Parts: sequence; C-alpha cells; structure tokens
Amino acid sequence: MKIKHWIAAAALVAAPAGTAQAALIDAEYSWTGAGGHSAVISFTYDDAFAIVSAEDVGPTTGLESLSVTFYDPGMTMLGAFTNVTGGVSSYGFLFFAFDTVAGAFVPDSFFDVGADTGTPGEYYLYGEVGQYSVLVDVGDDEHTEIDGDDDLVLSPVSDVPVPAAGWLLASGVLVAAGLRRRAG
Repeated sequence: MKIKHWIAAAALVAAPAGTAQAALIDAEYSWTGAGGHSAVISFTYDDAFAIVSAEDVGPTTGLESLSVTFYDPGMTMLGAFTNVTGGVSSYGFLFFAFDTVAGAFVPDSFFDVGADTGTPGEYYLYGEVGQYSVLVDVGDDEHTEIDGDDDLVLSPVSDVPVPAAGWLLASGVLVAAGLRRRAG
C-alpha cells in the first residue's frame, strides 16, 4: 500500500463519518473614522466556536491570532500591532467578540485593539460595536483622540475581488490545459 493511500485511510478512520472537523478561518475587517483615519483588523479563529472572544491578557476563546494596522487619511501606515498569537492575548486592554455563525462582530460588545503601553507611536481603537468608536494616539504624556465616529462599524475586507478571483481561476485552468496538451 502506498504511503499516500495509507495516510488517507488513517484519516478516514480518525474522523468518524458525519463529523465536521473544526477549521481555522482567516478574516479581515476594516474601520474608517469620520476624519478618514482607518484600521485593518486581521484575525484567525477556530470555527468550532459560535462566538470567539478575548479580554485582557491571557488565553482567548477560539481566537488564534489578531493584529491591527492603523492608517492616516492619506493611507500612510501609522503603526501595526499584534494582540493575539497562538490563542493568547498580550494586550492588557483587549476586548473582542466575533459571532462566527453570523460572520459579524457581536452588537453592543466592547471593542479595543492596538497598543497602549504608554510608548509614543502606539495607537488603539476602542468603542462599542454599533455605538461609538475612538482612535487614540498614545503620546509622551497624554493620549490624544485623533478620530472616531458615532457608530463602530467593522466591514469585511476582500483581498481578491470576486471577478478577479474568477479570472485567476479561468486563466489557471487554461494554462493547465495548455501544459497538458504539450505533455500529451
């Protein structure tokens, strides 16, 4: 028996029929304040959880990784920060709650991502989903609110627009067909 077939057979035995296997899902959401500043929140979660969440420093519930990048209105990057790695939060003010079934942030939940150790050059975004948002610049001696909105709305980001994804798939099929024709 070839090793490939042996591994496939072992996988079938290990996963009972009808059992869904949990998967890690990558997601990316964006926020834009009234003044034009923006943030991109990238995270990976375990889809076995209906709600993935994190609060303060320590283990999370189903949230495997989380990073945020902040931009000024001209799209110049202000800073990038990692809040969760390997299912453990390192940000002492982290608040995060995402409904994996609805594919949206939990309404009226607190939200706080970024960095705030008191070091100049750090930024954080906080608020309450659907209520308000504030982007803060951590300065030398004070925290300055630089943008915000009356409504904290986080929108999904698409890395490859659907028409472009279809074009890439079609061109890949054509290339594969051409290579097969040459080989044959």
